[in-house]
Amino acid sequence: HKLEIAFAHQSFIWESEASGKAHVHVVIIGLEKQEHARANKMLFSYEDSKGDPVGKSVLAISPYLFDATKLVNLANPNLIIHDSNKPISPRPIMKFGVKPTDGGHYIFRSSDIKAFTDKEPKAKKFMRSFIGAKELIHDDKRRSILYLEHATDNQLAKMPLVQKRIEQVKKMRQASKKPATQKLADYPMLFETRTIPEKPFMAIPETSSEKRSYIPMAMFAPPVIPSNAIRYIEGATLADFALLNSAMHMAWMRTVGGRLESRYRYSIGLVYNTFPLPLGKDLSKLAPLGQGILDARKSSSHTTLATNYKGGILSTNLTRAHKANDRAVDKLYSAQPFADDTARINHLFALYEKQTAQ
Repeated sequence: HKLEIAFAHQSFIWESEASGKAHVHVVIIGLEKQEHARANKMLFSYEDSKGDPVGKSVLAISPYLFDATKLVNLANPNLIIHDSNKPISPRPIMKFGVKPTDGGHYIFRSSDIKAFTDKEPKAKKFMRSFIGAKELIHDDKRRSILYLEHATDNQLAKMPLVQKRIEQVKKMRQASKKPATQKLADYPMLFETRTIPEKPFMAIPETSSEKRSYIPMAMFAPPVIPSNAIRYIEGATLADFALLNSAMHMAWMRTVGGRLESRYRYSIGLVYNTFPLPLGKDLSKLAPLGQGILDARKSSSHTTLATNYKGGILSTNLTRAHKANDRAVDKLYSAQPFADDTARINHLFALYEKQTAQ
C-alpha cells in the first residue's frame, strides 16, 4: 500500500475512565505515505507496561515495532515472518494436543477420580492422565480423562456410569450450534481431535507468562494425553529439548509470536515452523545440555516449573544449566558471541530470509 510506519508505541496497558474499567493491552501505530515519509521515525517503548513511554528517534521501524536499523544483515528491513504449515528447516513435526469437546463429562479432577472409580471400578482401565498448560506449569492440579476410543461394547455394557457420561457428551454435541460438533455427536466416544502421542514427547504450553526468561517445557510419556492447551513433539530428543529451551529460540518466540494480553502465545505455524536452524550443524551435540537443564530442575528445592521459572529468576544450578545451553546453541549459529537478543534476531531474520528465498 506504499505506506511506512511513521511512529509506534510498543505494547502497553490502557485503562478507560469508564465504570468497570476496560483493561486491555494495545499498540499504537502511525502510518504515512512513502512519498511523504519523514527521515526520522519515533519509537516509544515501555519498561513498565502501565508507566510512561520512553521515545527515541530511529531511521526505520520494523513491522515488529523495533528499530529496523538494527537489522543490518537484511535485504528487506520490513521483513514479515509468514505462518507456515510445515517447518522451513528439517526437524520433527509439532502437533496440537487433544481437544475432547466433551462438555467436561470425560474430564476428572484428582479429587473426583476416586469417588467415580469407587462406584465404577472397571473405568480405572480407561482413565488417562490429562495435562494442559496449568498442569504442566503448576504440576499440582492433575486431571484425568476417560479415553474410550478402544473400549468394546462388552466392556461398556458393564460400566453404566460411563455409559451415562457418553450420553451426556452426545447430548452436549447435539445441542451445539456448530455443524461439525453436531456431526461429532454420532461418535460420542471419540474426541474432536485425536492426535494422541504413542511415544515419549516434549510438551510446550500454548500460553505462558511474559515475566519468564524461558517458557517452561517438559518431557512426558504415554499414557499421558496432552490437551489442546499444549503443543507437543512426539519422539523429541534431548537435543530438541535443548534447542527450544535456548535464548535463541526464546528471542524468536518473543519477537514473532502472538500474545494473550501480554502473555506469550506459542504458535506452531508462526513460531516453531518458521524458526530457522543452523543448517549443516550437528544438533545432537546439544543433548547433554538438555539433560543438564532437566537435572538442574530435579536438584532444585522448588517442586513446580512455575516456581522454578518464577519471574525470570532461576535457581543457581538452573541458571548455570540454561546459560551453558544458551552458549552452546549460540555457537551453532555463530562463532562470535551474540551481545544480546537484538543481535540474535538480526542473525535469525537474515537466516529466515535466506532459507525462505531458497
